[in-house]
Amino acid sequence: MDSCGLTAVLLEAGLVGSGTVYGVLSDKNYNPAMVCHKTVLGSLKRLLIKMFLEHTGESKFVDTLPETAKVKLKEMKSSSTKDKLHDCIIDPDITGYIWRYCQFREEVANGEFGKAAQFWMPYMDAVWLALQLHESVKRNDFLLYAECILCMPDLFFSYTGQKYARYMTMFSVFIANIDQTHPGALELLKLGAFSVVRSMVPGCCTDVDKTMEETFMKHSKSHGGASGAVIAGITRNNAAYQRWVLTTHEQYLAATFAMAHIFIR
Repeated sequence: MDSCGLTAVLLEAGLVGSGTVYGVLSDKNYNPAMVCHKTVLGSLKRLLIKMFLEHTGESKFVDTLPETAKVKLKEMKSSSTKDKLHDCIIDPDITGYIWRYCQFREEVANGEFGKAAQFWMPYMDAVWLALQLHESVKRNDFLLYAECILCMPDLFFSYTGQKYARYMTMFSVFIANIDQTHPGALELLKLGAFSVVRSMVPGCCTDVDKTMEETFMKHSKSHGGASGAVIAGITRNNAAYQRWVLTTHEQYLAATFAMAHIFIR
């Protein structure tokens, strides 16, 4: 998204400062990047809906729906339940309206409403795919996770991430055939083998590798270069290696005392 105007949009909107905008666009600053991309995605969706209303000649979204369908949507908005969602999905007027919006969206993606709108459609799809992958881990939804992994190689290949595209394709094939190659593994994955629950808050699971980094692997890291490239940072810097040797055992000893409820002042 470099040199397309996104930098100016983020700065003018006050989402980031001039010193952090590069970290957001290069995805070095994870949390600010997630906030910025979600905000821009929501704004682009509103602009797309505005274009759809202008194209159909409506004054409001779902303005042409009959009153019975509008009542169902209002009830689902006030109290979102599975039954109310099902009532909206099976309603032919609502599904027909959604289908017309999806067709309009495809027309925009094909360039029928200008090159600028067509340019931003892949960006919206990419951000939405990243959010779905994030949701799959948070909710421990393995099927959604597998679907996102299957869609991502094309994205990485299009934006010069050939190594990611190559290995994610192999990983997708492995996931698709895991029930045949490793019988019973699929059920274990669905139960929560790829995410960790660290709190009682629903839908707040954490990646396994992130949990490892934040727990027991944190004790073996050093400020002298062990973070990031762990082995390379220690072996290439003698001072960092000496610091790691002298201090690591104290961290393990403190953790052992804490497990035994022994507190030394």
